[in-house]
Amino acid sequence: MIAASLATVAESTRAAAAAAAAAAAAAVRPSPRLTQAVPLGVATAVAVAAAAAAAAVAATLAQPPVKAAGKAELLAQREAALRREPADLLGEQLSRNWSFLGDEAQGALSRSLVVIVGLGASGSQAAALLGRCGVGCLRLVDPADVTADSLAHHAVATAADVGRGRAEVSREALRETVPALAAEVCRARLCASNAPSLLRGADLVLLCIRDPAAAAAGLAYCDGKGVRAFAVLGDAAADGVASATHQCLTYLHDVSFAPDARRLIRHLRTELRRGGRSSPPTPQPLLDQLVVTSVSPSVAAWPRAPPPAAAAGGASAAVAAAGLGQLAASAAICALAGLELQPAAPLLSRSTRADMWRAVARRERDVFGARGGDAFDGLWPEDVAYLVNEVYGRRCAKTASSLGGRAALVLTRWRADRPAAVDNAILLTKREAEEHDTAGSTEAVPAEAAAAIEAALAAARTEERAEPVAGGGLCWLACSSCE
Repeated sequence: MIAASLATVAESTRAAAAAAAAAAAAAVRPSPRLTQAVPLGVATAVAVAAAAAAAAVAATLAQPPVKAAGKAELLAQREAALRREPADLLGEQLSRNWSFLGDEAQGALSRSLVVIVGLGASGSQAAALLGRCGVGCLRLVDPADVTADSLAHHAVATAADVGRGRAEVSREALRETVPALAAEVCRARLCASNAPSLLRGADLVLLCIRDPAAAAAGLAYCDGKGVRAFAVLGDAAADGVASATHQCLTYLHDVSFAPDARRLIRHLRTELRRGGRSSPPTPQPLLDQLVVTSVSPSVAAWPRAPPPAAAAGGASAAVAAAGLGQLAASAAICALAGLELQPAAPLLSRSTRADMWRAVARRERDVFGARGGDAFDGLWPEDVAYLVNEVYGRRCAKTASSLGGRAALVLTRWRADRPAAVDNAILLTKREAEEHDTAGSTEAVPAEAAAAIEAALAAARTEERAEPVAGGGLCWLACSSCE
């Protein structure tokens, strides 16, 4: 009955998407220019956007379940291609790589299968670099087509490719350059249900997508299978907030101040719990998960300032996103070749973060009578780093004393009648925290400081609730792989 209901919902969604696309398309007058249309007012512009989204959903829903080829099959394709090309072609192409990596490491690259999920600005750049550097097998996963506006971002697409699959365009370009490459295209949207098929056999996975639920599903699968994976956090680059000079390889829990990192962390908690691999938080981070990001670690101002406005994007956004893809590919090559990776240093060390988290847990137990000892769900280690660095700028909320100064800073409840949480925690010196806990009220806090604290916690609350994690094991599209 459940399967039949899901099929009915999926069929209804397909019909609705098709109807929306047809209705919106009728409101637009075609233009001779490539894929452009002349807008007929604001309502028509909205209809055009809705039509594009509906068409993308309908196209994805129409795809049959995808079964990716196995690694052995892809390696066999590579061997066959090597026999057809001139004997010295590949050696000449990879001569510089061999001189840098050596025979053993270059051989490891040639036997590797890398799965790239998302062939947009970052993913297409990563695919181009990995193929040219001698990775033997690539699986390119992307359900989307090249559009006119994406020509400024995709690594190899041309105007003639508009309307074709982004992954297919990347594969064809790579085949022209590296005939021996075995590349497979999977026109699918990654979710928890199809991750075992799309990611099977991978030696390394690059998640170059902005959908945190899909990225979390991929990371959770890779963590369970012991497969290395790098997630590209590209929101700031895509929105024009960061530049190509702000890129780094770091741990996910060390950039929890970034909104896209926090969204991924929230979805990842849900995925790990759904798979039975995550208990309530401990002082250790969620996962030792490496990510590529375009936001440099920095300390926020206190009182909290408004977030930076997004730039116009355009070429600068394209350059930043392309740089993320190249950095992700470089990290992948080093990992596959057995070279040591050196992530960027965090603002808040792991030991300091763990000590502050334990202090919150003890305070919840000893002062407020919370049960469970160190195992409570109110705050995670990543939340502690976010509160200290991003919400309070490493300063006492009342006196502006800095972290690392003479007086140690601790987190405690802002409102005593609610458990400590991202939107109910205040950073104070130990003495002030004891006084605040004893008072049991926020009325003793000066009005100006209280207003700043309320504003900061309201912003944190809004961010936490901006994208609720969907329950169940289905992806939001109810795609054919999940039915």
